[in-house]
Amino acid sequence: MRGSSSLARRARVRSLVWLIAVSLTSFASARAQSIDSVSYRPRRQHLARLAPDGIVVIQSVEKNQPGLTEYLIDDSDNHDFLFLTGVEARNSTLVLAPQSTLYPEILFVPEKEIEAARAQSGVKTVISADKFEAMLGDALTDYSIKRFTERKRKPVSSEMSRVLSLTPTKPVAFNYPRYFSLSTEVPARVQLATRIKSFVPSVELRDASPLLDQLRTRHDSADMMMISKVVQIGSAGLVAAMKACRPGMTDQQIDAVALAEFEKQGASRRAYQSLIYIAPFARKVKALSAADVEKSSEPSSAVHQMEDGDLVMLDAGAEYRHYASDLSRTVPVSGKFTPEQRKYYDAVLEAHHAAIAAT
Repeated sequence: MRGSSSLARRARVRSLVWLIAVSLTSFASARAQSIDSVSYRPRRQHLARLAPDGIVVIQSVEKNQPGLTEYLIDDSDNHDFLFLTGVEARNSTLVLAPQSTLYPEILFVPEKEIEAARAQSGVKTVISADKFEAMLGDALTDYSIKRFTERKRKPVSSEMSRVLSLTPTKPVAFNYPRYFSLSTEVPARVQLATRIKSFVPSVELRDASPLLDQLRTRHDSADMMMISKVVQIGSAGLVAAMKACRPGMTDQQIDAVALAEFEKQGASRRAYQSLIYIAPFARKVKALSAADVEKSSEPSSAVHQMEDGDLVMLDAGAEYRHYASDLSRTVPVSGKFTPEQRKYYDAVLEAHHAAIAAT
């Protein structure tokens, strides 16, 4: 009995060690798929180097403009602010003052989110968002006419004013919208820029978008980690959808399979509305009813139920922490290409390899 008890204890210890090891591995894996505050600072520093004079004002975006493909995806116009801070808070503003050693980075967020934003972004100076416009107004006032006492009472806005006054034109770079819908209400940040120009005609307003584009075309290690993760999720969903293709399945059912796998792998949602196109090679195309068009994921598709001999084009993506995958494949419903289908597949594959070789 004593020996049996000892064996049982050793077994429990081994089980506990295994459980701890698995837990630590899972924890490390989970942490590996997040971007910590250390990764955001080099991005802001890089942007500051691209805009060495004046200040840069990057605002979070409260509402996307409708009617454009980019705006069918929530938060698509907010990604610059997220890229630089990782902060999810709305009504927030990042100010960079490249020529300041005292306050090179200032973040304005809602009062209740100050501590969380400081930890997430790594920005040391985090101020309540309701003070932003007043402080920006103080900053736009010529530094030379500020009283000594005011400079002491308002150190952050006074330092911003000093930096702006180093250049006669007081350059201010904004994250203006990249895409425009002139029939909608003027975005809040554009209204702010207009008001600034009305009050201070000498200010030189600049568009920060080209600088942000230049910054984001080169992916840092944190970017690559997240891209790899979301592509892994997207690949898993697409493979699951490919395996589910068989006679009798519909485009909606295949889309549901892909989404279920995305969510299982940790995605928050689809990156965009899936495109699932069933191409009939072996039968006549059926006309669509209005109801079919309404429920289809791809209204231009003339067929919504798979049959043996069909090809299915799957175009689906997952979103993970604001990173998106966008993958597509064409597969035979029967599991094997016909000679005619294989001819087209090989032509596309050859072009694919040629394009890669040319890069």
